Amino acid sequence: IRYMFEFQCAAKQIEFSVECDPDVEAQTFISDAKRVKQVLINLLSNAFKYTERGSIRVTVAKASEGVLAFSVRDTGIGISRADMASLFKMF
Repeated sequence: IRYMFEFQCAAKQIEFSVECDPDVEAQTFISDAKRVKQVLINLLSNAFKYTERGSIRVTVAKASEGVLAFSVRDTGIGISRADMASLFKMF
């Protein structure tokens, strides 16, 4: 994932970091890797699209037994309250 966004980081001079909990790195998790990657790419694409300066950070942590939590945070313009309601609707 980091490799895919390196060019955008350099071009926009945005700090990009990926932080993974050490407990997660030492374990094996079973998932649909293709879908997880797809979701992360979508979230990061939006983060880079709407972040003109500052930073984008991805964190991976263990949410509960056998469950991972991925977080993408950026210093972009954000999402209006009105748009949040339709965020997870099917299109």
